[in-house]
Amino acid sequence: MATVTVNVPTDIQKKLADGDLTIGRFFIDVFDSDKAIKTEICASLLAFHDDVGGSPEIESLEIDQQQITFDAVTNSGKILFRYRVRFYYGCADINKDEPANERSDFEIDNINNKLLVHIHDPIRRDTIDEF
Repeated sequence: MATVTVNVPTDIQKKLADGDLTIGRFFIDVFDSDKAIKTEICASLLAFHDDVGGSPEIESLEIDQQQITFDAVTNSGKILFRYRVRFYYGCADINKDEPANERSDFEIDNINNKLLVHIHDPIRRDTIDEF
């Protein structure tokens, strides 16, 4: 499992704790405050598509604000990332893209002002498992 960690600005964290910010707006504000988080999340999400071939790249990563669950007591929840994967098959000169969704766990560390997003490893099946 890959964990992407980002610093949360104190003012954003305080607004969430005070109830002045929805969890969806919290994520948008945090992502706007640290542009590197999208790059790190995209790199982790590529693992779901690396066995397909075609030099995959992730385009248009979005947060579905309606699909975020958050427990204020444990400061944890689940988030749904919506994105498009673009494939380029050089030998055949073919481009294609397709939509993808991945649900990830997250937690907010109020003591250290961190957001931790856990990108689960893709489930791989081996033919040996069939016997």
